[in-house]
Amino acid sequence: MPDRANTLSDTAPVADVVNAAPGLMCLLDDEGRCTAVSAELAALFGIPARDLVGRPWDRLVDGDEVRRPDGTTRWIEVTSAPVSGGARLCAVKDVTAQRHVRETDTRLRRVLAHAPLLLFALDEEGRFTAIEGRDPEGLSQALSPAGTGVIGRSVFDVWAEIEDVVGSCRRALAGAEQASSFTWHGHHVDASFEPIRDGQGRVIGLVGVMLDVTGQKQLDLAIQRWEARMVESERLAVLGSLAGGIAHQINDALTATRLSLGRLISFELAQTPITPVRQHRIELLQDAREGVSRVEHITRELRTFSQSESDLSATGPVDLRSIVDAAVNLAAHEIRHSARLECDLRGLPPVVGGEQALRQVFLNLLINAIQAMPEGTADRNTIRVSCWTDELGNALVEVADTGKGISPQDLGRIFEPFFTTKPPGEGLGLGLSVCRDIVNGLGGHISAESAPGRGTVVRVVLPPAPPAEETMAKPRAQAGSERRRILIVDDDRPVAAAVALELEDHDVVVAGSGREAFEILRRDPAFDVVLCDVMMPELSGVDLYNWLRPIEPQMLERFVFMTGGAFTARAEQFLRDIPNPRLDKPFHPDDLRRVIASVAPAIRTDPSISIRTRPPSVTDHDDRAPH
Repeated sequence: MPDRANTLSDTAPVADVVNAAPGLMCLLDDEGRCTAVSAELAALFGIPARDLVGRPWDRLVDGDEVRRPDGTTRWIEVTSAPVSGGARLCAVKDVTAQRHVRETDTRLRRVLAHAPLLLFALDEEGRFTAIEGRDPEGLSQALSPAGTGVIGRSVFDVWAEIEDVVGSCRRALAGAEQASSFTWHGHHVDASFEPIRDGQGRVIGLVGVMLDVTGQKQLDLAIQRWEARMVESERLAVLGSLAGGIAHQINDALTATRLSLGRLISFELAQTPITPVRQHRIELLQDAREGVSRVEHITRELRTFSQSESDLSATGPVDLRSIVDAAVNLAAHEIRHSARLECDLRGLPPVVGGEQALRQVFLNLLINAIQAMPEGTADRNTIRVSCWTDELGNALVEVADTGKGISPQDLGRIFEPFFTTKPPGEGLGLGLSVCRDIVNGLGGHISAESAPGRGTVVRVVLPPAPPAEETMAKPRAQAGSERRRILIVDDDRPVAAAVALELEDHDVVVAGSGREAFEILRRDPAFDVVLCDVMMPELSGVDLYNWLRPIEPQMLERFVFMTGGAFTARAEQFLRDIPNPRLDKPFHPDDLRRVIASVAPAIRTDPSISIRTRPPSVTDHDDRAPH
């Protein structure tokens, strides 16, 4: 402790002075023990003065820190002067408040040093007088994070290139509060400038705040893109539902048309002799049936498009080559306007995945390839789709284009969410990210090679599905000529009539609705086969099946479902869950007969026995067909 020059000779008067002194004072003997303590110093220690007498000073004070009995801490500065007999008179200063200010200032400076914030002050001439915080990266090479080298320099020199800042500082020094936003070296900065005035209201400088909002801008953009993605998803969901409904209606009409054409062709072929006129008529009918087949292909793709999002998570061994082929067929019309299409689709092993999810992967890759080339350049560009099996047994699919290519700096980011090189409004930057997530989730990987002006190659590698376990096949009844009792349930009368005509060698009953079928089965359940449409108004095939489940469970295995497209999630899940045979409309007469023959005939019972129950009450109308 520093000593004062003056010396007091008599300690007794000094002790009396200390005890009565209004300040923070104490008297220590030659061994450093307290002999007198002022009331204010005793209060600082939190100990009565009489209890402090005789205590060693170094037991009360640790350096400059006083730990009070209540657990709090005070900080002090001490000066002392010698008195007679080796005693010392100590004057104590409580610096706790100043210590807290310094610590707060240090913490604030530490926060500012790591926050995307810059605080500065200028004098009336525009010279820097103070600066704190982190310099937004690249704001000015002359401005270091701690402000070294700019104090005393003019803001009009330091930030001469940033016109928004220079202009705002001039207007603030003229007395007007300012706020501005600018972009510098890729960073978005919000800034505000407020004049500093003296007591007479004269402007003597300004205080400025700059906030780097690049992260917030990126987050806002990501949110906007995500919202756009949600809107697009909802639009596609609506289109998918409409596509499923359209496919359902078309397939119903095609079923009646195909079966009727088949009957007409068979009738004409059975007539003899085959005259030139009759031969020409047969050829016309066969051409019509070929036209029906082409429409079938279109509606099949519509039905694929209408599958619900739940199918994206469905996995199982799938034929990857047929999935790639389906994606190519969907994109072929668009491809022909921009490039020649070349396909080299070799054999591929089955892979584990969902058909809809994998189809989305390859359709996205094809769309990206199409968008890499302008329309009207088909004679100069090529899209090549190749698939093969590598030496490890993996399935490989490549989509290559001769488009504009991707720069090296962008190539490493193309699989990032929301990253896109397309102009605004032409893409959300999610397509390749979704592809990567689907492929990685199936244990595969996706990569790309590209260079500007040399096109792009995207390669998908998927592991083969494990060998299927051999299971005992459930024996099915073989096709034969035995006559069956068949109930046809379909709300489309032409379809029902055409199917009934095709099955004229059986005993056929037709129900034009699920409700009518219910009434028939309630009176007479002894049918060998129930050929039932899935989507019907009022009472769907799903409802009819579920109504019978607890009442007549043995009848369930006699159901064969006909579907022109199950365009609700509930119907799709139902068809996946049940073991019953299924006929996708439009179907071939041979397929119809084969399925009918595969259903074991019912065990005949007393026809007077009927199902006694109240008509079903349908509360879930999810599978009602629209009219």
